[in-house]
Amino acid sequence: LIGIGVGFLVDEIVAGTMIGLGCGFLLMIILRAILGEW
Repeated sequence: LIGIGVGFLVDEIVAGTMIGLGCGFLLMIILRAILGEW
C-alpha cells in the first residue's frame, strides 16, 4: 500500500514538473515573440 502511495506521489510530482516545464517553455516562447515584435 505504501509502495503504491509513493509511486502515485512520484507520478504526481513528475506530471506537475512536466506541466510546469511545458508552461514555462510556452511562456518563454510567447515572451520572445512579443519582445521580437518591439
